[in-house]
Amino acid sequence: CKIADSAETIRTMTVASLQVVFALLYFASSPGECFIPKRSYGSILDGTELEWESSTTHKTMTSKAMLLVAKATLLDNPNPRFPDSIENINKIDEESLTSSSLLSAYYGENDQTLARNQWRQYEAAVETVNQANVETDTNSRLGKLASAHFDNEQFADGQARLINIRSQVSNLIAKERYAEARTRAGELLHTLQDFYSHSNWVEMG
Repeated sequence: CKIADSAETIRTMTVASLQVVFALLYFASSPGECFIPKRSYGSILDGTELEWESSTTHKTMTSKAMLLVAKATLLDNPNPRFPDSIENINKIDEESLTSSSLLSAYYGENDQTLARNQWRQYEAAVETVNQANVETDTNSRLGKLASAHFDNEQFADGQARLINIRSQVSNLIAKERYAEARTRAGELLHTLQDFYSHSNWVEMG
């Protein structure tokens, strides 16, 4: 019951939160795959790490989600200097979609210097968000905080944490403190992702 009570609020926050993350960036599963917090699966005797290459991590999940939101946002805001921007973006198939290909298509051949500059800013911003996301697991305090991971049936506290961080992100954006906002957004996305992976909400349909 607690899961059901929290789920609708969390669901509505997902898209909005990703849109907020993309705003920060712009300013400056196939069957059989699983979700694990880190790509490393363990090590053998000589210390060599073993990996599941097809696994989905917090980092890969966040990067892909932000890229898809970036694509949708650019499609909703055509480049006024390049009328073919929408057509070019729509030509990019899923396998070829990267931040580089997306921004190159958006700015066109005559603005590739600007596209490269925007790409560098985008990737730096994504890395900030991803780093904060991953550190929600590795940080000595946050890693043990049940509400940061929806552990121990802490659904009410987890939901309160999401609402609180989202408010902080909005306030930081209003104050143009974008780097701090990205960090907090990364922490928010980690908790949001853990709701689905640490609860049985998906199995409940």
